[in-house]
Amino acid sequence: MRSCIRPASDNGHCFNPQDFGEFIQQLVQYKEKHGDCLVPRRYKADPKLRNGVHHIRGKRNALRKEGKEFEEIPPNGKVLSKTMTAERLAELDNIGFVRKVSTSPRLPSEERFQDCMDYYEREERWPPQSAGRLGEWVHLQRTHYAQRDANFMKYKAR
Repeated sequence: MRSCIRPASDNGHCFNPQDFGEFIQQLVQYKEKHGDCLVPRRYKADPKLRNGVHHIRGKRNALRKEGKEFEEIPPNGKVLSKTMTAERLAELDNIGFVRKVSTSPRLPSEERFQDCMDYYEREERWPPQSAGRLGEWVHLQRTHYAQRDANFMKYKAR
């Protein structure tokens, strides 16, 4: 029996991580047709490809939260269907797969902090979450600090 990953809004389609080679071929075909590997989240022409891209990006985010770039091969030497190995990531990188898609330019934390200080000087209060990107950034900083996020504490809170 083959297992699959089914997002809540998959309409019955699934991505089977065992078919990684087939997935790579589909992604290469998509790139040849569209010029990039940025498969939209609502891509209806190929739900299997869409779900595969979503799974890989989700897996990457989960690994980063654990402080890892990729998964190590288990001691028994068996690469599981969902294992995101360094080789698989290299294969994705070679075809131009974008691991994280950002719709807005990312500013360095120092610039965001300076914007926050400027806001405070002008308004005499910290930006609320409803204050656009700056408010979202402040909210995210507070959330990471409250959760004692290891990466946040290591790099941001000095």
